[in-house]
Amino acid sequence: MRRIWAVARTTLREAVRTRTAGVILVTVLAVVVVSPFALRGTGALPERVQLVLNYSLSAAGFLLSILTVFLATSSLAGDIREKRIETIATKPVRRWQIVVGKWVGVMLLNVALVVVAGVFTYVLVRRVVGRESAAKDKDEWKQLEEDVYVARHTVDPTPPDFEALISEEIRRRRLAGEMPEDLTEQELRKRRRVQLRTYYNSLAPGEGRGRKMEHVTPASRDEQLSVRYKVIATGPMEERPEENTVELDWIITPVQTPNHPDQFRWPTNGSMGDFHEFDVPASVVGPDGVVYIWCINRDQRLIHVGFPAEEGVQLLYRAGTFEWNFVRAMLLVLVRLGFLSALGLAAGAVLSFPVASLFVMSVFICALSVNHFVALSSPIAGTEEHPVFQSPAGYRPILKAVAGAVPNFGKYDGTAELATGRFVSWRLVVRGLIVVGAIYGGVVMALGCLYFAGRELAEAASGG
Repeated sequence: MRRIWAVARTTLREAVRTRTAGVILVTVLAVVVVSPFALRGTGALPERVQLVLNYSLSAAGFLLSILTVFLATSSLAGDIREKRIETIATKPVRRWQIVVGKWVGVMLLNVALVVVAGVFTYVLVRRVVGRESAAKDKDEWKQLEEDVYVARHTVDPTPPDFEALISEEIRRRRLAGEMPEDLTEQELRKRRRVQLRTYYNSLAPGEGRGRKMEHVTPASRDEQLSVRYKVIATGPMEERPEENTVELDWIITPVQTPNHPDQFRWPTNGSMGDFHEFDVPASVVGPDGVVYIWCINRDQRLIHVGFPAEEGVQLLYRAGTFEWNFVRAMLLVLVRLGFLSALGLAAGAVLSFPVASLFVMSVFICALSVNHFVALSSPIAGTEEHPVFQSPAGYRPILKAVAGAVPNFGKYDGTAELATGRFVSWRLVVRGLIVVGAIYGGVVMALGCLYFAGRELAEAASGG
C-alpha cells in the first residue's frame, strides 16, 4: 500500500504541475457563475433554479471527464514516451502497483475538483439564485421548496400481468375452438400484448382506468403526496383541439375501487405534452402501502388521450433532503470519473497518448449515448406488431453491440432527478459503483495491468 500511495502522490504532483487541472477548474467555476445570467427560462424562480442545476452540474461533469481522460491517458503513456517509466520500474514496485497508484492519484485530484465544483454550485443555487428573497411571493417560494429543494421518492404504476391475461385468453380460445388460423400462437401473443399495452395506456372519451401503486411508505399520515402526470393526444389529427388541453377527473383511493370513504377527487384541465402535478393527502395510502389512481377522460370534445409508457403517471412523496440528494448526485459523477480513469490508464498502457485519448473520448461519448442507441435500435413504441425503426437495418446490430459494450452513463446520472426534486437513492449510487466502477472499470483496469506487466518497456520507449 505504501508503494501505491507513493506513486499516487507523484501522479498528483505531476497533474497539479501541468496546470491543466487549474484551467479546467476555473472553466467549471466560470460556467457555474455565468449560468444564472444566461439561463432565464420563463422567469419563474423554480424553473431558473432547475436550469442552473442542470446546466452547471452537466457542464461540470463533462469538463471534469475531459480532464480525467487527458490526465489518465497522458500519465502512463507520457512516462513510457519520456522513458521515465524505466526509472520507476527499476524500483521495488510491481507493474500493477504503478497502474493502481496512478489511478489513485488521478482520482484524488478528481475528488478535490468535484468537491470544489459541488460546493460552489450548491452555494450559488441556495444562497444566490434560489434564495428566499428572490421569490416574487410566498407561493413561488413554496413551489421551489416542494419541487426542487426536496428529495421525493418516485413510484411508478405496477402494470397488469399481461402474459397471464394472454395465456388465459388463449386457453379459452382453444377450448372454444376459436384460435385464428392465419396466426401462430406466438404471433397472436405478440399482437395481443401490443393491444393490451395500448389499451392500458390510453383513454377514449368518457373512459376511465386505474393504476396500482405499490410500496408507498410516506413518513407520516399528515404528509402530502403528489401525483405527476403527462398525457398526449392519440386520436386523428382532425379531432385534436386547437388549445391542446384536456379535462380529466382523478380519483385516488386505498383500495381497488373508485368508491371509497377515503377517496380523493381532483379535476384537471391541463395542456397535453407537459408534466402536471397536484397534491393528495397521505390518508389515501392503504395499510399495505398500496394506492390506486383512477383517471377518467371527461373532456366534452371527444378527445382520445394516452399516457407515455414512462413517466405517464407517477406518485411522489418526500424521502430525504435536497442536501443529501446533492451529495449522492455528485458521488455518481465520481463513479463515472473512476471508470474513465481506469480506461484511460489501460489505454495508455497499450497505445500512444493521442490514440489513447481519442479512443477513450470515443468510449465516453458512446457511454453518454447508450439510451439513444437503444432507442434507435428498438421499434418505435406502439409499432411492435408491425415494427417501425428509427435507424437502417444495417446499423441496428452495431448500435446494440456498442450499447452493450460500454457502461450506460445516462442510467447512473442523478442530475435530472436532483433538478426536479426526485430522490437519488443510495441504491442507485451503490449500483453505479458496482456496475460502472467495479465491473466495467475493474475489468479494463485488470486488462491494463496484465498488458503493462508483460510489456517490454525499453522497446516501447524507443519505439514511441
